[in-house]
Amino acid sequence: MQSDDWLYFNHLRPLELAVSNGVNLRQLRGYGAALDGGVCDDDGNIVRSSAPDSFMYVDSDRMQLYRYMKAMLYALLDNATVCNISDDLDRGVLQSLVVPGDLVYVQGWHVFSDVQPSPGGAAI
Repeated sequence: MQSDDWLYFNHLRPLELAVSNGVNLRQLRGYGAALDGGVCDDDGNIVRSSAPDSFMYVDSDRMQLYRYMKAMLYALLDNATVCNISDDLDRGVLQSLVVPGDLVYVQGWHVFSDVQPSPGGAAI
């Protein structure tokens, strides 16, 4: 399902990239609701965390977090250059294409393994 993608979304990296690309977090759509819901602090930093046996998007503040992160991601994409490296995965080529701080996109079949078992017996 499409919604399952957000279960594994890295919240810290888009935040770092948004700030480094000049995105004003306080002006993002959803910032006020995220702040009121305890999802972020006054500076816009994500302070919401999930319990060890849960996911970030299962509690009552899930929509505030989703809207805030979606707005942050869209603002980041509007302010950053995205490099598609899907066809250039050779390390020799990548060294000349990608520099630290780049936002890269890779399309294709990838296999990820869980660091820990799925929380609460969830079937993923």
